[in-house]
Amino acid sequence: MGKDKLLLIFFRAPYPLLSGGQIRMYQNLRILSKHFDIDLLFLTDGPVENSTIKELSKYTKDLHWYTFKKSQYYLNTLRGLFTSDPLQTNYFYSRKVQKWIDRNIKKYPYVFCHTIRTTKYVQKHSNTIKIVDFVDAISMNYEKAYQKKNFGLWKLLYYIDKNRLKRYEERILNEFDKSIIISNVDKEYILSENSKKSIKVVPNCIFPDIVKNNYTIPEKHKICFIGKMDYEPNQTAVFYFINRILPHVVKKNPTIKFEVVGVQPTEQIKNLSVHNNINVTGYVEDIEREIKESKIIVAPMVSGAGVQNKILQSMYLKKCVVTTNLGAEGLVNVTNNEIIIEDNPSAFAEKINYYLANKDLRDAIGINAKEYIKKTFSEEKVEQLLKEYLID
Repeated sequence: MGKDKLLLIFFRAPYPLLSGGQIRMYQNLRILSKHFDIDLLFLTDGPVENSTIKELSKYTKDLHWYTFKKSQYYLNTLRGLFTSDPLQTNYFYSRKVQKWIDRNIKKYPYVFCHTIRTTKYVQKHSNTIKIVDFVDAISMNYEKAYQKKNFGLWKLLYYIDKNRLKRYEERILNEFDKSIIISNVDKEYILSENSKKSIKVVPNCIFPDIVKNNYTIPEKHKICFIGKMDYEPNQTAVFYFINRILPHVVKKNPTIKFEVVGVQPTEQIKNLSVHNNINVTGYVEDIEREIKESKIIVAPMVSGAGVQNKILQSMYLKKCVVTTNLGAEGLVNVTNNEIIIEDNPSAFAEKINYYLANKDLRDAIGINAKEYIKKTFSEEKVEQLLKEYLID
């Protein structure tokens, strides 16, 4: 018996895997391709590399992409100020894409939208099973970020969009046939005013063939933060760490190096490298090497939402991770035997200093962390959750 056709709509190319968002997209594509014949449609603001086409073709029957200049996205956002929809959905909206979908949607018994950013394209269509992966509760992310910001453009944007997002998430929840999300925290936030609907929690997983972990290298005297560095919650986490935590670490470990690893660092982030104890790498070819060379991985998240892929990957690579309660959202039944969780900045620094001085304890945390990830975030477990909810 043949597989049903499914149209998968992404707001950017899901490969190469440079961000948590792309990891989530790639996961859905890879797992869903085992149970559906996939046509993939995505937007991009630059050329699509042959390596991307080659990788995505492994899991799709057909690929379609539309390229737009950044200026078009910004114009969309400006227009969005005069609508009631979130700026997020306006930013990624294109009449060309809409026309393609309107012409072709009848071919697909299933349509799968990645985040609310792509749902506008299929809202008016009712003769297909519509699935949305909220991924995070973006409205919760914006509410937290709004409370953290004191002033500036981002404060204004968060203020405009946070309530629009909350209303829009509730509308999409009611209009779509099936909904998934990354963690219970995000799920409960969206359902807080809509308890009659259901959302299936489907976490991210670790693909062993991607995180190969097939070599060992000596550690360097460094701690590391990993993330896409034009993403505001990552920037906020880095500045919070540098201002509130790192001075306490340097006081006891004067030669420690704090590395900020991740693509697209802003000029403000790049300029941090002028400090003796800080190095901003930007893009690195081998992210595993950076993780393995680090004595401790830090994820001092104070804004944002959802499961942090940087944490899952580091734990799978047997690293001691120190994070906040916000950073640990979505890690169900986790204990301090697998990851260190601390919200107080001075106590956060004390934990880092303690584990820097105790390699055996650091290694024990790492071993427990890998076993936890294998048990909780395996590809097989996530595939079973998706299959049971969407097909069985």
